[in-house]
Amino acid sequence: MDKKRLSNLIIFTVITGICGIVSQTILLREMLILFSGNELSIGVIIGSWILWEAGGAYVGGKRHVKKESNTVILVLLTVLFSILFPVSIYITRIFKVIAGIPLDTGAGILHIFYASFFILFPVGFLHGMLFTFICSFFGDILNDNKESIGKVYFYEMLGTIVGGILLNYFFIQYFNAFTIAVSLSAISFLSCLLLTFSFMNSEKKGYVVMIVMFLFLSIIMLATGGTEATHNYSVRKQWSGRDVIYYKNSLYQNIVVVKDHEQHTFFTDGVFAITIPVPDVTFIEDLIHLSMLSYYRPEDILVLSKGAGGIINEILKHRTVKRIDYVETDPEFLKTIELFSTTTVKKELINSKVNLHFIDGRLFLKNSHSKYDVIFINVPLPYTLQTNRFFTKEFFENVKGALKLHGIAILTLPGSTTYYTSELKNLHACILKTIESVFSNVFIIPGDYNIFILSKIIDFINFDPQCMLNRLKERQIETKLINAVYLKDRLDIKKREWYMSNLSGIKTGINTDFLPSGFFYTLSYNNLLYSPYLKPFFEWIKHINFIKILIGVLSLTFLFFTLSFIYEGTPILYSIGTTGLSSIILELILIFAFQIHFGYVFYEVGILVTVFLGGIALGGIAALAPFMKRFKDINAFHIIESFFIFLPLGVFLILKFTGAFLNTCPFVVKALFFLLLFISGLCTGIEFPIGSRLYGETGKKEKTVANIVGHLYSIDLIGGCIGGFLGGMVLSIIGILEACIILSILKMGSLFLLLTYKKNMVLSH
Repeated sequence: MDKKRLSNLIIFTVITGICGIVSQTILLREMLILFSGNELSIGVIIGSWILWEAGGAYVGGKRHVKKESNTVILVLLTVLFSILFPVSIYITRIFKVIAGIPLDTGAGILHIFYASFFILFPVGFLHGMLFTFICSFFGDILNDNKESIGKVYFYEMLGTIVGGILLNYFFIQYFNAFTIAVSLSAISFLSCLLLTFSFMNSEKKGYVVMIVMFLFLSIIMLATGGTEATHNYSVRKQWSGRDVIYYKNSLYQNIVVVKDHEQHTFFTDGVFAITIPVPDVTFIEDLIHLSMLSYYRPEDILVLSKGAGGIINEILKHRTVKRIDYVETDPEFLKTIELFSTTTVKKELINSKVNLHFIDGRLFLKNSHSKYDVIFINVPLPYTLQTNRFFTKEFFENVKGALKLHGIAILTLPGSTTYYTSELKNLHACILKTIESVFSNVFIIPGDYNIFILSKIIDFINFDPQCMLNRLKERQIETKLINAVYLKDRLDIKKREWYMSNLSGIKTGINTDFLPSGFFYTLSYNNLLYSPYLKPFFEWIKHINFIKILIGVLSLTFLFFTLSFIYEGTPILYSIGTTGLSSIILELILIFAFQIHFGYVFYEVGILVTVFLGGIALGGIAALAPFMKRFKDINAFHIIESFFIFLPLGVFLILKFTGAFLNTCPFVVKALFFLLLFISGLCTGIEFPIGSRLYGETGKKEKTVANIVGHLYSIDLIGGCIGGFLGGMVLSIIGILEACIILSILKMGSLFLLLTYKKNMVLSH
């Protein structure tokens, strides 16, 4: 056929790939904000996207259209996709308002599921249909050449790589989500014009008018600031009419400032952070002075996160203080505070005793050689893996190493003066057990929020109310809250006894980086607040362990082994499905591990996904390369399956030992994560085209390209969907390292089915 027409079709396919990664990444970032940065939602979002892609691919595979109708369908699907993408962004932003969720609270697990499920339906489903119809189109113009599937796979993934790089390193830096979406729509409309001019006859040129109209509207919106106006309008709706005076996505999080009269409230990823100029006096005075007054002479202080706006000001009231190291991971957050700074904030940040450090708190502790009298761990609940990093055994060991011999560390957890639910008991028991595995002394001050004071030894710490009151007077500290009556009530020993009695008999594991039990218990606690009807589900799932999952995997393998004697091609379908599941869970493992090590997956998530998909693209073209013809398809398939057995084991070993090199070689560790993601994608990309050829040759009835793609792509995506939906939850229960072993055993089962498959059912070249 005409090379120019083929080139235009290739351009259209590449742009379709760009549309896929850009829409997926933008909606993923918007939903991470919606779900308060909860990384579990990454798996659910990817799973939902994959589910609808699978549905679209399957429906597209079932549709038999005339060759001349392919162009019309591709144009209509692309136009619909381009319109619905910005609509999906808008719905994501106003979802809390629609669902009746308080704006300054997180979303429950059920909200995460059904929001992802419904919001991603239009774009995911349409993109899946586009892939199948493009494959069918290529097959028609190349005389039904089954290798066209691999070529389309490659061209779409090439677009994915280009789109991912441009989005993460250019567009996100300078443009809002609506500007990016409408710009992408304009490019899509241009690609539709190329397609119509190349393949449509004169009778259907009316479609050109429609495309030009939409292209013109896109350009008008971009040129007149319509996208910026839409962005601002959606933010106002997102915050239900509140006076939003600042909105920005930093490398680490989404930052919003809401004004109410003269009060400015700061939110990060939709969750309350601080308020100025009048802070939460009760919490700040309680936290700072009960801790500082228990210590005989606090001089060197470390504040990890959210110190500006009141906390540092209260610390400076203690005249013994000589130095305060204030660590804030996100410099944009502090710059935002300075934009609306008050006298108190200015005094805090310009004080000669205060040293600012813009670095992740964990990395600061690992790299710093300073020793401290008091360390304030001022981070929120471990409702994300990012915050869970500050409640693990590994972190507390770093804190212990940074304390002076008689130093203390302080953190808080939500409490109660009347009743502890089983979920809150589990959370407290888990964190307390983790602390006690590192620190020999833990003093707890129970209340509506509980203050934990950790120390190596207790010789220089005194919690006698009268002693603390004397120190308050000696240091000439003026407070609005702290007095003799308050201290006597807050430090009442009966309250501590009642608190400890609530935790009696509660059995939990220790919270670690790669077995984030604290994250799971916080998720369970939050869902009691937002989705109480899911309590039985969390009670059931917390009893899942490595052995039970292993039995499930072996049972599944046996089931498909039995089916392989009944249905031809079953081992290939099982291999493709388990590869889809394994690759997505491996992707989640590496994304989660990246977050645990570095703490800023919000910025890198797009490029991490792009690297994985880039591996798929190279794998797709490698499967069609001349050197692959040296191998029989079935033998090559066996080799790739073997790779998937050893890859999770390699990830297991690397994750277990990379932590030791994080201080000295952070760049090398980061590069290693990208390499592992790429290799995982590469193996996935090689397997799909080979599996397509093998599956097309099973059975007596010849399969069309659309049939093969519809079945195989759907099975692949359904496996990925299951991995996305269940991966995050399973990883938080059995741990990241144990999950690697499970994946390896799962792929052993699929290789076993292939090796025992009747040879006459699979023809190979």
